[in-house]
Amino acid sequence: AIIRVLRLLLQNAVRFRMVEKNVALKPGLEGSAPSGRLWPFEAVLLLVEVADKMGRQSIGTAILVNWWIGQRQGDILKLTRSQYRDGRFHITQNKRGARVQVPHSPFVSARIEGELARLRAESKVESNFLIVSEETGQPYREDNFRHVLDRVRERASAIWPAWEQDDGTWLATPDLLFMHLRHTAVTEMAKAGATALQIAASDPLACIERVEVHRLPAERKRFALEVWNQAAVMAHTA
Repeated sequence: AIIRVLRLLLQNAVRFRMVEKNVALKPGLEGSAPSGRLWPFEAVLLLVEVADKMGRQSIGTAILVNWWIGQRQGDILKLTRSQYRDGRFHITQNKRGARVQVPHSPFVSARIEGELARLRAESKVESNFLIVSEETGQPYREDNFRHVLDRVRERASAIWPAWEQDDGTWLATPDLLFMHLRHTAVTEMAKAGATALQIAASDPLACIERVEVHRLPAERKRFALEVWNQAAVMAHTA
């Protein structure tokens, strides 16, 4: 990812005649296939349904919320109820400190309202967090969240073991990782016609590589440069 961003920066420098050539264009490193896997929407719905039936509604809510807003696992698990207000998620990303606002959808909003109602009914002490473990009544530790999600994914795999992709390949249900919901969210935004500025507002820097590898080859460079330029403007004016 660092080399890719450097390559984009130097390419802009070449365009504006600040340097003669892009030395990062071919750095001599062997490329690897993109690791981000896109969750089919049907898979999202299946895992949410399975989690609910297992009494792990919190896991289903976390999956659905991150399918929509595409943030890091740590940021999702630390979401407080006050961060969801006025029809938007207000998030300060833990890794970069970036502040982003993501509009809600009626579908996701209904899930959140249902989750809050369930927490109020089941909890003797009301937690300030949105994603709360049914066992402890407290926010998940990241390792515990992964462990519980593994059990949900295993149960879902027994129902539907794999999903056919647009390119004819198959994606196994056990390979659907929570972090890949970030790839899925920004890619779905691009498919829906969101501009580079709108996507960059959700995740200014990381979205470059996640969207770039999932778009048509002819669009990759143009879109990545556009996102980077918008992100640079946002960082300069923040």
